[in-house]
Amino acid sequence: IITAVKDSALSLKAAGYFGSDRDDKTGLNTLPATFPLTEAQQQLLALASKSPEGAFAYHLQAVLKLTGKLDTSRLVTAVDKTVQECTILQYAIDSDTLCHRLVAEHRPQLLVINLQHSDNNIAVATQLQELRYHAFDFNNEVACRFALLRENDNTAYLSVVTHHLLCDGVSLQIILSKVAQHYNNTTTEALAAPVDFSAYVKALDHYKESANYQQDKAFWLAQLAPSMPLQLPTNTAIATTTNYAVSVLTVELNEHTKGNIADLAKQQGCGQFATLLGLYIAWLSKLSQQSMITVGIPCSDRQLLPQADSAESSDSELVGYCTNILPICIDVANISSVRALIKTVQSELLTAFEHQHFPYSALANESLNLPNTLFNLDKVTALPAFTELQLNTMPSNSCYSQFQLSCNLTQFANSWSLTLEYQQDKFTYEQVNHWLSGLIGLFSNAVGTDELNSANCSLLDDVQIATLVTEQCERVDKPLCGDSCIVAFEYAATQYPDNIAITCDGQSLNYSQLNQRVNTFAHYLIEQGIGSGSLVAIALPRRAELIISLLAVLKTGAAFLPLDITFPQARIEYILADAQADLLLCDSFSDSSPIIASNKLPVLDIDTVVLTGLQSSNPDRIIAPLSTAYVIYTSGSTGQPKGVEINHQGLQNLLLAITVQPGIEPTDCWLAVTTIAFDIAMLELFSPLIVGANVLLASEQTCSDPYAITDLIAHFPVSIMQATPTLWRLIINAAPDCLAGIKVLCGGEPLDPALAQAVLSQQGDLWNMYGPTETTIWSAISHIQHSDDITIGSAIANTSLYVMAEDAQSPCLPLPIGVWGELWIGGLGLATGYFQQPVLTAERFVSHVFNRQSHQRLYKTGDRARRLLDGRIELQGRLDQQVKLNGHRIELSEIEHHLRLLFANQDVRVFIKPNNQGQPSLCAYSLEDDSLESVWSVSELRRVLSQSLPSYMVPESICWLTQWPTTPNGKLDTKALPLPTVAMQSAIVRIAPSCATEMSLLQHYLALLKVAVLGTQESFFDCGGNSVLAMQLVSRINLQFKVRVTVGDIFDYPSVAQLALRIDDLLSARAASTEQSQPQVTVVSDIVSGR
Repeated sequence: IITAVKDSALSLKAAGYFGSDRDDKTGLNTLPATFPLTEAQQQLLALASKSPEGAFAYHLQAVLKLTGKLDTSRLVTAVDKTVQECTILQYAIDSDTLCHRLVAEHRPQLLVINLQHSDNNIAVATQLQELRYHAFDFNNEVACRFALLRENDNTAYLSVVTHHLLCDGVSLQIILSKVAQHYNNTTTEALAAPVDFSAYVKALDHYKESANYQQDKAFWLAQLAPSMPLQLPTNTAIATTTNYAVSVLTVELNEHTKGNIADLAKQQGCGQFATLLGLYIAWLSKLSQQSMITVGIPCSDRQLLPQADSAESSDSELVGYCTNILPICIDVANISSVRALIKTVQSELLTAFEHQHFPYSALANESLNLPNTLFNLDKVTALPAFTELQLNTMPSNSCYSQFQLSCNLTQFANSWSLTLEYQQDKFTYEQVNHWLSGLIGLFSNAVGTDELNSANCSLLDDVQIATLVTEQCERVDKPLCGDSCIVAFEYAATQYPDNIAITCDGQSLNYSQLNQRVNTFAHYLIEQGIGSGSLVAIALPRRAELIISLLAVLKTGAAFLPLDITFPQARIEYILADAQADLLLCDSFSDSSPIIASNKLPVLDIDTVVLTGLQSSNPDRIIAPLSTAYVIYTSGSTGQPKGVEINHQGLQNLLLAITVQPGIEPTDCWLAVTTIAFDIAMLELFSPLIVGANVLLASEQTCSDPYAITDLIAHFPVSIMQATPTLWRLIINAAPDCLAGIKVLCGGEPLDPALAQAVLSQQGDLWNMYGPTETTIWSAISHIQHSDDITIGSAIANTSLYVMAEDAQSPCLPLPIGVWGELWIGGLGLATGYFQQPVLTAERFVSHVFNRQSHQRLYKTGDRARRLLDGRIELQGRLDQQVKLNGHRIELSEIEHHLRLLFANQDVRVFIKPNNQGQPSLCAYSLEDDSLESVWSVSELRRVLSQSLPSYMVPESICWLTQWPTTPNGKLDTKALPLPTVAMQSAIVRIAPSCATEMSLLQHYLALLKVAVLGTQESFFDCGGNSVLAMQLVSRINLQFKVRVTVGDIFDYPSVAQLALRIDDLLSARAASTEQSQPQVTVVSDIVSGR
């Protein structure tokens, strides 16, 4: 009865029996002159005010293609009535008062445009884009435009463009429906008027004052507390300025895909929206390699209006900006299957809709990580009908967006289309198109029982699996030419007996001479019981006997352990004790070292060995491919260095690969500058010797001075050299034109574009080298021809590269192309393992199963990498605490271990931070505890640590903290850590220079250290100096004083006064003798190592 009475009353009112409460022509009598913008509208206005692109990001457009005899005058009238009826279309925006302002003029009217000679879709689309992105004058016009493009008498396009400030997507549908109704209704009968948007604003204000608002706020703050920014793989180079430009990819879903979505939803007892959103979240998680995924879901908030008693106030007719965004936050980490993910998403959606009224704009004012991706599903049941006209929708692709990625699915009748919008400065078309195929594959093939790490959820199709797995596994099947480098060297000696093999300190040996001396010494070692299974430690300076000893040890079938006696005594003693070598080779100089004297191993001074009467023929020893060639120690995460055991197969594979690419010829001369304590020295010492080329072995003094290195390049036919980027920079600074025609092998740390450009501009042939010690020196190389395109390229021969998830476990496939993960390496170069550390070996060297057909032993590098579409590999730092500094591989945890022992304090961290010169340096951080700062000055800390750690691992500075800075999520905020500063010791009385030498040196100190004042007694290293700056200081001193000091001298005589005495001694000695010998070297440069 009540319903019948209500319907009768509404019918009488509609017929006009109760009179009208508004002016039928304008509606001005009942509309408020002004009413405030919502908080969301205010935020949109602020964004629009920042830039035109920011405003365009919220321009909306709906387009209908009208085919048939269109009555243009009727359409003009229909638009006028719609504007009168949808009252928000009569308001401009007052940006000063942040209000809607009713305007009598400049209301939207239909603009009719006759297209001239435009019978193709491209011209129409261009015109529609121009209409969509014509700026609005918010203060003086209504942010809505109607236009009719007449292509011919039978075809036209109706365009409605508005800004989100005024309307949302639902509003556009209502507006088009109203236009159609008025076009079809030729009588004067009035349509039911929709509710005014001002009513929604009042309802929103009322909600903000309610208890529900506070409850909803608490809910969303809790939900979003663990949210993290979505970090999709972006372009290598991203614009630093905000860029809203987007591109669009659209694809139609086929019947199989639609059927699978429907079946999947039905089987889980969930809606299609939850099913699609769950798969979208799985896709984002795979691409970003993040477990916490937050996606924005646009929804209409019209239900906020109280349910009115009259049909004319139905919220479904409300035109205005009523869209809210629900941020759905899902932790994929603990979800194993597709079924569980979809059910979790369904549950989260239902809960979120219980709190859907809380404004997203209010969340934007909180310290939260809000989503930068949207997901939406539009179901269009029917298009508005225009009398005697056939209608079709027209795509209106966005050109601007505030979100880096948006996915919109549109269902119209039985047709489904998927559109991805992506920001152009972050992603490429090829990249997104590749990823889109993975999303479609997920929609097409996923079933509820699939594990999220299964092949069905890998985003890889059969072709991609063949490329990323099968082809990589097959790379390792190529046979080697020879089992060891010894066989190759002996062959080169027979082919090129008269070629110069070694040049060092003005002396040369040809291949015949070198092989004979190597053989003689090898026979001697064999007589001493050295052979297969033996380990021989080698601590020799850079002289011909170094190479002779290395080759001789290998010819016996034994392995060598290279040592740098400049390392701290405690470190070398640990290495010798851990390796348990059978013999230690030294010479008369190194024999006097206290490190050598204190060890308990048998020591052989090669300068005292009598080799007369021994054979000079090649020893008859069979060297097995998997027998150990050398054991080399690197920084360890446990606080002590760890040995890596490299076999002959791996070494030979690397040497042969490099002879092919970058390539070595018998006519080449390779300048070797790397200490043998670092594995890349093996490449520059051995690879020339297996092809008949010349090794130019630089002395310790030369390696310490970039100018001396350039002198060697100038005086010898150097054609190949490898070094770290740090050393290459110093060499280029010393002599920019010295690289012409030289193969520049650059590795050990990231190659930056500036250095690449500097090398290329000097006609250097630049090669970027990559590889950890555990896979035998280098595993990938890239020929760099453009400074803005730097990667590590592709794998060398018999080597495979895979980008895997950090938590990958067998069986699983590699990550999709373009996705960042951990680089795993397989092939002949893999080390036997860590010396006498089976647990660590099993942790880093794994036998991985990809699928039923493919499995391989792989090394987990810990390097962050991704594969590009062309197959090359790009690197981006480390996943753990290992870093590369000046070419050195450093485990920060090893430094922290020693600091904790000194401080008796667990609150210690070490990071790489820029120093006074803006260069990367090691900086220690610790919480102040019991006056640690007063006990441990920088100089005292460096002095004590230098007894256990090599100089390149000693922090340059330390910062004392009262508490650790944290992010809103409670994690350590490394970006908020204070930068290191040089703390000048106030207790030191600064002494002025007392002679010309001190005066000159002080100027060099001030220039390099970038400090204002300095005395002659203060240490170079306590004031911010490091090995890189020490090399620059050496070059300055040698140029000015015409002496040959080394980096070792800077370490031994670190103050201006001490170094001045050293220089004066060298000058006096040179004057007293025409046969001045080179100064003895106790410490060599840290940056020539290359690792």
